[in-house]
Amino acid sequence: MDSAAENGPGDDHRMKCGSSNLFKCHLAVINLTFMVGGFVLIGLIVWTHMNREHIVYSRILEDSSSTHSVASNVHNQQQQQQHHIPSSVIHKTTIIVVVTLVVVIVAFGFLGCCGASVESVCFLCLCVFLVVSVVIAEITIASTFHSIKDKMYADLLTRMQHQIRTEYNRTTVAKTTDQQQQQQQQHRSTIADLRRLTSTWNNLQTTFNCCGASGPRDFRFSAWYNQTKDSEGMFVPNTCCVLIDRLVPRNEAFCQIEALLIDSNDRPVTELHQSGCHEAIVRLVDSYLHHPLLITVFVAVILLQGIDIVFCCILALRIRRQLSEVNVSENNESEREESENE
Repeated sequence: MDSAAENGPGDDHRMKCGSSNLFKCHLAVINLTFMVGGFVLIGLIVWTHMNREHIVYSRILEDSSSTHSVASNVHNQQQQQQHHIPSSVIHKTTIIVVVTLVVVIVAFGFLGCCGASVESVCFLCLCVFLVVSVVIAEITIASTFHSIKDKMYADLLTRMQHQIRTEYNRTTVAKTTDQQQQQQQQHRSTIADLRRLTSTWNNLQTTFNCCGASGPRDFRFSAWYNQTKDSEGMFVPNTCCVLIDRLVPRNEAFCQIEALLIDSNDRPVTELHQSGCHEAIVRLVDSYLHHPLLITVFVAVILLQGIDIVFCCILALRIRRQLSEVNVSENNESEREESENE
């Protein structure tokens, strides 16, 4: 009885204020974590985009329409491109969507921190709206990518095989006789693009110890193969061989012999990489996508965003309740003063 008497309305008010302040601190910490994590992701995206290896390997995904436009089979390639989305479009769209998503994460983290600090219902409601949008977008992106992943891999294989057969190490392109100056400028830029593409493929093959898109057979009847003199005995580039240095094969002669006899299973292949680079890229991407750490982080982020939504809603309801109580008390006081004045 004595303890109950000691706990007056002031103690209840202090307990409510203490729990409310602790609640606001938790909400501010959660949103601050999202805001800092968003800035870190923006930095990683910028660093990855500026990284030399990313620039080199992203050229595999680029739409090679600049070289197609001066080739003799432009019409057929344009018809092929109408039936699928180019990998370059998917690549650029993915970057735009990810950057937009990260910016929204930073925005709702900022709104959540401000809403918890200044007790703004408007900021908290806007934060809830953005968090719900981000959760829906994350789940949609993950499910969409999982559903079209095989089609993207198949499209990537087609593009890689086309690059090997028609663009790898080409030194000439078809030119028309009309508008010679413009065609010469386009010819020079196209040759520069082909050289960069060739360098990209050489780096890819030496990094992943692979050969061609699906294997050494991709180089047969390719533009590189047709331009290589028969006396050189070159059936695959040196980067398809087992190397002792960046571009020095361990046994070039045996490597070329194994490339020539790749269809026969009479002897083991020891100096030639038989797996394709497409398989290496798919294996690398799948290893990242199915990594337990990535799955755990994704689930943890979704759960933390759900907690953020609940906390924002609860705090907004508390603030509204407190405001309504203040308004009621003010109305009661004004009515009491009016009655006393009367």
